Amino acid sequence: MAKLAATNGILFGFSTAALEAVDRSSIDPICKQSQDYNFCMQILITDPRTLAADMHGLEVISISLTVDQIQTTSDNFASIGKGITDPVGKKRLGVCISNYSDALTKFQNAFQSASNKAYLDVIGRLRDGFNKIVECENVYRMGEPIAVCPVSANNNFVTSLHNELSLKGINIIKDEGKSLETDFTAMEESLFLVVVLSENYISSAECLDKLVKIIDFSETTTGHVVVPIFFNVDPSDVKNQRRMISEAFTRHEENFKEEMEKVQRWRQVLTKVATICGWESQQWEEMVLIEQIVTDISDKLDDASSNNTNDFVGMGSHIIEMEKILCLESNVVHMVGIWGMGGIGKTTVARVIYDMICSQFEIHCFSENIKENFRRHGIAFLLQKILIEKKSLSTWSFNASLNVIKRRLCHKKVLLVLDDVDDLTQLEALAREPNWFGQGSRIIITTRDKHLLVAHGVQSIYEVQYPNSDQALQLFSQYAFKQNNPKIEYLDLSQKFTSYVKGLPLALKVLGSFLNETSLIEWQRVQDKLAIIPDLNVNDVLKISFDGLDDTQKEAFLDIACFYNMESKEIVRNVFEACGFFPDITFAVLKDKALIRFSLDNKLLMHDLLQEMGREIVRQESKEPGKRSRLWIPEEIHQVLTKNKLGVACIIVVVILDDYWSLAIGGVVW
Repeated sequence: MAKLAATNGILFGFSTAALEAVDRSSIDPICKQSQDYNFCMQILITDPRTLAADMHGLEVISISLTVDQIQTTSDNFASIGKGITDPVGKKRLGVCISNYSDALTKFQNAFQSASNKAYLDVIGRLRDGFNKIVECENVYRMGEPIAVCPVSANNNFVTSLHNELSLKGINIIKDEGKSLETDFTAMEESLFLVVVLSENYISSAECLDKLVKIIDFSETTTGHVVVPIFFNVDPSDVKNQRRMISEAFTRHEENFKEEMEKVQRWRQVLTKVATICGWESQQWEEMVLIEQIVTDISDKLDDASSNNTNDFVGMGSHIIEMEKILCLESNVVHMVGIWGMGGIGKTTVARVIYDMICSQFEIHCFSENIKENFRRHGIAFLLQKILIEKKSLSTWSFNASLNVIKRRLCHKKVLLVLDDVDDLTQLEALAREPNWFGQGSRIIITTRDKHLLVAHGVQSIYEVQYPNSDQALQLFSQYAFKQNNPKIEYLDLSQKFTSYVKGLPLALKVLGSFLNETSLIEWQRVQDKLAIIPDLNVNDVLKISFDGLDDTQKEAFLDIACFYNMESKEIVRNVFEACGFFPDITFAVLKDKALIRFSLDNKLLMHDLLQEMGREIVRQESKEPGKRSRLWIPEEIHQVLTKNKLGVACIIVVVILDDYWSLAIGGVVW
């Protein structure tokens, strides 16, 4: 028990110390004498009694904490023993049970001696108790086969994690063997439900029952996030119930022959947990892993009012900067720009901010894809969308005049997000002047063109930067492995892939989704393919995912890119069904590969970088528009149908954008 050793080391330094009030600065040199500085600081600083204690009181507190740890470990022996079946393991555990019992007595006696200030007795009893714990460790370290002591490994990790979270000021409700009813109350009060999945945990029927409760609770409520930590177990083994997990379930099936439905439910829940993005201890040094987990939870707690933070690693820093320039406490109408290259995450940042603050406004509207909607439908459509988005002004028609609209909005506190603006005309039509909107209104504009914001007089501009290398690797891992870090055997290739795409979030999602659940050989094949491309760009990386589709899925992707982006899912579904594309399967595959998504109003959406890639694939079919499979530009359609009739036989589909209908003409000459 390295942590208990650290506590013992602290106590040896107390017997000669002066009796004076203790503060953080005086704890620091004391902990430097211990065998584990970090653990010493965690234990003593997080205890509320510490800062009010003198040196004698600090000694008594530290022994008391040690007694609590030994008692907790002793209470866990029954659960640990259920997962041990081999004779050597049982014998070793028997030694630990006996030694911990002796150690508990000696540390309790040391506590009494410390309370009576009998320091020589304290030192002797602590040494004897500590030696008993070391003997337990040595049974596993010195004997054959050498193994990790199951008594200390998981317990130390949970204790360290608990203390690090406390140091961050995060309130923790720790499972101390409470009833399921008490657990339910604790879950209701928690934003994050952290589950440390170890071999012992999976071997425990009680733990699995609680895991079922946790998963059922998270699926039937909102605002609660399950965070699995796979402690010395492989998530793929958990998902497929292989190796040690299979052995544990063999024992469960023997012990619960009359309750096989319960065992089956445990299997289902473990499979589900293994697909949740979490942390894998085998890929990290323990203290580094704990620091990463604590930082991640702390950042997400800062962003807890947003329902979209999982889509973007490092969202906390974006929120902090946006809150500064939004100046929400001011009643002045404020226009704010979010600027950055395509695929960097501008829309995601805007959506998170919108979700966080929209309830503070009388009228709020998030208008996506202004560029495309403006081109397709014109200003009337966008104005109507802004006015009736929340049914606040549902009586207005498409022909409502700008003056009437201004009169209505100038007395309302409005939050308006204009996403993907690419022309000053769009801003002039939708948000020309601050006095169009009521006091306290906020207009957020996302664009790739900073000069457009400057020309419109927007002074507060936030530039979305590339994620750093660690954040890029984490985002890639979330899509490639469904966890926050890469598997160790994939680490080198993962770092190369994040380097290829220069940390661009869209490319990280698409490439990670494509590589998910593929073999190391396939990863190497993709890396070899990218490595030989001169002047590699983002399109080259995105095309890797397209190349991995089957023929039907490729055709569907190109149709969406050329014709159906932002169309109703049901309309596109009917078209694809008529074409024999098996739309439900096709949609599922494209969504899983992060090539499409669906809006809240069930429209099919494709990022414009992916759309442009798809259209470029069609352009590369031939220099002559009439020999391409698809036409979507009116001038090219006119040219082909009027001047180049012989080429029409190659065309599968044309789309007439002005009238907004599509026509299959395969083989028919006009």
